[in-house]
Amino acid sequence: MEPRYTQSTHANHNPRHGGLFFMAPDLWHHLEGAYLQDEIFRVYLYDDYTKPIAPDLARQVSGRVVMKETFDPATRTTKELVTAPLTMAASGEYLEARVGRVKLPAEMTAKVKFTRDSQEYRFDFTFPEYSTDASTASGPAAPTLFEVPDDTSEILRLLDERLSLIGELVRKGAFSEVWVPAFHAKDLALALDVRTRTLPQAVRPKATTAVEQVVRAAWAMDAAGDTGNRGDVEDAYAALVRAAADVKMLYRGTVTGTPR
Repeated sequence: MEPRYTQSTHANHNPRHGGLFFMAPDLWHHLEGAYLQDEIFRVYLYDDYTKPIAPDLARQVSGRVVMKETFDPATRTTKELVTAPLTMAASGEYLEARVGRVKLPAEMTAKVKFTRDSQEYRFDFTFPEYSTDASTASGPAAPTLFEVPDDTSEILRLLDERLSLIGELVRKGAFSEVWVPAFHAKDLALALDVRTRTLPQAVRPKATTAVEQVVRAAWAMDAAGDTGNRGDVEDAYAALVRAAADVKMLYRGTVTGTPR
């Protein structure tokens, strides 16, 4: 039997045009950025059901692509050095800018306002290769199967592994992929939570709090990855690493026999 999917908001974050897909911080707009071999950067706009937004709404969108910028840590200001305006295509199907030949992996930032008076949002893209327009499945991505082991030391090893994987994805700019290992980290932390009874009574509340922090940080990591803002993603990853460090410090004691 062919699977059927119930249409719901934010259910499908699959790219439609071979690009990178992000959700705006306003939790309604979605966009897909694509870097084509003819040196064009395109932005496709969607609503919260991941359907192309109406032409009258698309015409209100403005923005630019930043290919090079510098950040002054003293003043905490960013200076844009190389930019190109995003303009609406004649078809009204997308915004585009000619950005020239950018060495792969190509890094560029779209700064977009969805209405004239709205806040400007930042979306950081890293394209490992040129985008190739191709149809994708209409349903949500299939869930990733993940089996949590029974052994505490193995759970801790896998937690370290998932954190390393997330870190690598963040460095590569593959923000839309961080949700899988982030949710694995969440599941691993929850598996440790049921082992709290092996800890000394005085430590158990602290361990429960540490697990809760990992769970919240994993959800924040997923949300930040959806928005595509590198600064937010890096902050979320740092928070997840800190939360996981507390969990590992507490539960490694159950492996060594010296719980803290």
